[in-house]
Amino acid sequence: MTGTTRRRRARVEEGRYRADDPSTPDVNEAWEELSPKPSFDAEAFLGLSGREACEQALALAIRTVGESYGRQLPADPTFLPLTQRAAVRSLAQALVRSGAPGTLPPVLPAVVRLFLSQPF
Repeated sequence: MTGTTRRRRARVEEGRYRADDPSTPDVNEAWEELSPKPSFDAEAFLGLSGREACEQALALAIRTVGESYGRQLPADPTFLPLTQRAAVRSLAQALVRSGAPGTLPPVLPAVVRLFLSQPF
């Protein structure tokens, strides 16, 4: 596989792998091209508008919540456990609504730690 092109083995209707046709050397029928993976949509995750603000706030929220847990979290919050995902979403929404999505108020990390320590 080269570059960003994604492909997978082609199959016939019965589900078996399709063979390459030797009479067409310039085409490989055994493989089929896939569309590129969709990127994560921060606006949809947060339920807010403003792509750049949502992406900045989400990145900062992921970093802050990760520091509270003492580890680095993945950039895609859909793979986080429910508690961490809720914390990231709430923090990012608050940052976007504050009007300064790229800056973290000094008291906020303590608030995040307190929020995460509460049982659900």
